[in-house]
Amino acid sequence: MRLPLDFLSAFRNVELPPTLAAPAITALLRTVWAAPTFEAQRILLNQATDLLPLADGVTVDRGSLGGLRALKITPENPGPGAVLYLHGGGFCVLSPEAYLSMLTWMAKSAGVTIYAPAYRLGPENPFPAAYEDAVVATRAVLDEVPADQLVIGGDSAGGNLALGAAATLTQERHTFAGLLLLSPFVDPDIPVSGPSDPMLTERWTDKVQADYFPKNSADPRIAPIRFDLRGLPPTLIQVATTEILRDQALAAESALRPAGVDVTFEDVPNWYHSGHIFAGLLKDAAVQTERVGRFVRECLESADLASRPAG
Repeated sequence: MRLPLDFLSAFRNVELPPTLAAPAITALLRTVWAAPTFEAQRILLNQATDLLPLADGVTVDRGSLGGLRALKITPENPGPGAVLYLHGGGFCVLSPEAYLSMLTWMAKSAGVTIYAPAYRLGPENPFPAAYEDAVVATRAVLDEVPADQLVIGGDSAGGNLALGAAATLTQERHTFAGLLLLSPFVDPDIPVSGPSDPMLTERWTDKVQADYFPKNSADPRIAPIRFDLRGLPPTLIQVATTEILRDQALAAESALRPAGVDVTFEDVPNWYHSGHIFAGLLKDAAVQTERVGRFVRECLESADLASRPAG
């Protein structure tokens, strides 16, 4: 049961210092990661995220994309275009429902509909199940939305899937409006480490990699920075300065720029891995989510201008 918006909204307007917010997040998530099974972790995470408030004036529909269970999140008076968002969770936990609060705030900020599919989770569904589902979901959205009006995005493991799906379909001559990578995980050969991170631990991250990925890390479906990245659209990468996936985000930037991709890299201080999930609760998360919404609007406006006939 979600707590009412009017009860929690006051927190969204208060900038809680990291010295207060980070320890609370750490205490919660260290309890979750200590649960003995992924199934137990999923239950605990769903219970916790179900408390986060939804943005008002946003409609949530539950349906399917290419046979996958999916959410369709629509703000009031949506503009043209859409976002396909692939959730994080190390390929093994979380769901679109766990991201529902964040996605309603993102949809409200971007002013467009967001589609969020539930891809198959490991280890029950081994690699490349999640990648295949991300591609299937993207193709399904393209039946509804032209590629040049679609922004593909995701965080953490979802950033991996977003980059992989975008690269795959770009090589099939689809030209997307934008690409959004929030704390993306892009290459298992890059060590996962950092000075501090309230959200993740190296031990848990190593476990999900070991349980989901096969040994062949050269496969671009595992490490999407090894795809042909030419032709990808303007890309926003956001990462926390001190999080343990920062080197992954830097690797994404280093792979995209030589491919000719227009990359905006934002190294955010006093921030958390995939902290946008708290957009309905914490002011810093709200600010970063509104930044994401602005990027989506800019991409769609640029695509609209480019599609207009000269003169």
